[in-house]
Amino acid sequence: MPTNIYGNLTLNSTFPDGQVTKNGDLSIDVAAFSYTGGNFGKFSGATNQAITNNATNYVYLDSAFALVINTVGFPAGSHTRLATVAAANGIITNI
Repeated sequence: MPTNIYGNLTLNSTFPDGQVTKNGDLSIDVAAFSYTGGNFGKFSGATNQAITNNATNYVYLDSAFALVINTVGFPAGSHTRLATVAAANGIITNI
């Protein structure tokens, strides 16, 4: 899955950068990775993150590199897109 990056950011990971995977019927995991771009840091990853049913969920890191999942969309400002996750009838249908 390609990662769309807005701004200067370099990702380093043993898994595909910020890989988003299905964890359960309505939950996901996001793989850990390190980044540079103004600052150097590491996103520690996240497990068992809830996804909204019967919606498209937008998964990204905000400008402070905090994980955000919402059904509104990606923001116009600085962020790192990780995935869109579709769910219907109680299951994830597409990442």
